Amino acid sequence: MKDMACAFALTTPFVTSGAAPAITSSWNGRRIPVTPWRRPIRVHTACLAVNKEPNASKDEEQLDEAAMRAAEIHEVMNGLKQFKDRIIEDATKLARKVRAPKKQLEAALASHPDIIRIDGHIAELEEELKHLGDR
Repeated sequence: MKDMACAFALTTPFVTSGAAPAITSSWNGRRIPVTPWRRPIRVHTACLAVNKEPNASKDEEQLDEAAMRAAEIHEVMNGLKQFKDRIIEDATKLARKVRAPKKQLEAALASHPDIIRIDGHIAELEEELKHLGDR
């Protein structure tokens, strides 16, 4: 992870005409020339949504913040649900391999600590969405 951050910090912004191309390092350590069609991204696209107009009212800013928070909550909830599905799928595959009874699998999944924690977090996020008025 540190190498990826360093790669973005080491990149040069532009190639000047007539000069030799500047050298940058990619995330895996190889050296590549910077060309006009392969320039590093200067601003992350998520940062562009945060830039507001100077004349925006406070109500618009609050709505934007609420909408951004709601979108973030939906994204986190989708990730948690996918992780929960993956845990259930892996446990089901393992139960089939060892030919465990279905009741034993259901009991193990009902008491699985990660699934319990995920369900708790999903419930908290749904409550927060209700307070934001997204539902």
